[in-house]
Amino acid sequence: MANRGQEQRFGQEQGFERAVGEAKRQASNVADAASDAARQTANSFEKAAREIIENQPYTAVGIALAIGWLLGRMHRPL
Repeated sequence: MANRGQEQRFGQEQGFERAVGEAKRQASNVADAASDAARQTANSFEKAAREIIENQPYTAVGIALAIGWLLGRMHRPL
């Protein structure tokens, strides 16, 4: 009887370890996918910003000034 209980517990431990290993693998895959998506988004944003700055420099400066002014207004008391 004692052997059967030990075997059952050992089987449960192995099942738990397999489940944890599978969860780790899936979490790693999700993290890799999120990292790739963030990298692609950053690259596309950089390309778009570079294109706007090169093709429309005055517009880019105006946008930068407007963003700076808005950020400055947010930190100033009324």
